[in-house]
Amino acid sequence: MTTEESETKEDLLVLKETLEEGLQDIRRVMYNLRDSSFDLENKIMELLETVENSNFTYIVDSNLSYGIKYDIFAIVREALTNYLKHSDGEHFKVYLVESERFLVLKIEDDGYVPNKEIKEGLGLYSIRKKCEERDWKLNITTDRGFSIHVLIERDK
Repeated sequence: MTTEESETKEDLLVLKETLEEGLQDIRRVMYNLRDSSFDLENKIMELLETVENSNFTYIVDSNLSYGIKYDIFAIVREALTNYLKHSDGEHFKVYLVESERFLVLKIEDDGYVPNKEIKEGLGLYSIRKKCEERDWKLNITTDRGFSIHVLIERDK
């Protein structure tokens, strides 16, 4: 290998390293943009816009990670889908409230649940699995309509 070939090879290696670093920087910027651009409050409000008699309470001041925001959104979306498909209720409510130690997500409707029996279909299964994966506490009740309560410890 000639000196010129060695220099060219060395230049190409430096160029490759520079391009790889630039690509990592671009990925980092894109990740941060994605993280900050997912506005959970507005996403949930958009979901509820078309639902008559819906109510949304959002009291969260801290900056949640993209993954947590997305999973909360997915749970609300699935609960809303179930409400629209299965409930004869007239009201749908979503509460997302933060305390010092917890985030509390409560979703409820006032529909009638025959025999108070919960049949877990794909939607409830996906909600349960999300909660299990994140070690969130999930409670589903049918006392007065259908309610989903998710307790999220702040450290998780």
